[in-house]
Amino acid sequence: MRTKDHLSILALLALLALTGLSRCGPPQLLPHATIGILVSDSDTQTAEVSRLAVRAIEYAVGERNQGHDTNQPEIQIQELDWQGLQLALSAGDPLPTAIIAPVPWKPDAHLELPPDLPVVLCGPHGPGEPPPLDMGEAVFTVVPMPDRQTQLAASLITRQRGVFRIALLYEDTPYGQELAQGFTTHLPEGLEVVFQANVSPELSAAGLASVLQEAGNAGAEALYDASPSLNNDQLTPLVRQSPLGLVVVSVESVLASEMSRYLADVDYVLPTGESVRENTGFLSFAEGYAQRYGGEVSLVETRAYQSACILLAAIENAGTLEGESIVAQLGTGELSTPWGPAHFDAQHVLLQTVHRVRTYALSFAPPRPDGSPSLWIAIDGP
Repeated sequence: MRTKDHLSILALLALLALTGLSRCGPPQLLPHATIGILVSDSDTQTAEVSRLAVRAIEYAVGERNQGHDTNQPEIQIQELDWQGLQLALSAGDPLPTAIIAPVPWKPDAHLELPPDLPVVLCGPHGPGEPPPLDMGEAVFTVVPMPDRQTQLAASLITRQRGVFRIALLYEDTPYGQELAQGFTTHLPEGLEVVFQANVSPELSAAGLASVLQEAGNAGAEALYDASPSLNNDQLTPLVRQSPLGLVVVSVESVLASEMSRYLADVDYVLPTGESVRENTGFLSFAEGYAQRYGGEVSLVETRAYQSACILLAAIENAGTLEGESIVAQLGTGELSTPWGPAHFDAQHVLLQTVHRVRTYALSFAPPRPDGSPSLWIAIDGP
């Protein structure tokens, strides 16, 4: 080969490399990878959820940036509110690589999200409302659907005291009916629902006490409360007068504050009821996070951190910032997180969602025949 031709080939290869057209080796991430965080200050609670979630996502991204390959760019964070997201979509402005939404998704927003914009939902979606998953193939959630919550409730009931006869309270709403149906149709072997009652937030304390007495007369040993709209004024007499030795509620946030003194245990569990307190990866996060910010890590922070780790894993696995590739990884890939592999099911709901479970040993509730305290077990909460 002539020297002139040889130099021309070398120059062409150099040009291809500089322009990013060379296909040798793995694709390179672009230097402006950004995770958008949907935040809101519409009310005090939502503003606090936003603050905690941003902090947890920053923690996850900081871990990734500190330990990432020097050949790969740092991931950046961009906070967005509803107005900013709507304006960017309508104006055709550049959007983040992906979005994490720790605040309730507005069902009336009517946003036309690009089909290749990955969105991970990790926040509450309103009282008694499951996460909205009809927004497109690029939307995923770490918030459990009703069937996962009922699966966990049944697991906790059987694991705690070998209880097999259950009373079920639920609300006459689509969400309450779905919880009740999921609980009754997916019971572990040997578990039987012997009493059901439809309750509402308007039910008086006396009426609720009467329902509990009927449950006890029916032979129920435990109660599963799938009626998250019951308020503290109703729940306090429920706790004090319940003839049942074990009560499991589906939403922790409605617990009366006076019960905090009876808190006996806090655990993080999977939908199967399996504890993650022995999981070194999760413990490393919880301990490191608590050392930096103080206090117990909240469920909001846990799920925000989990969402960020999953999304970062999908980006790394995709090896590109193309939305379609990231969505494909979320939908079909095995995503490595600090506490093990994660997968989404066909409905884009995370199979390994972490729940927080608090157990209260109540000295003032009717004692069990063996003298052990009655237990009040609360799933999730803010």
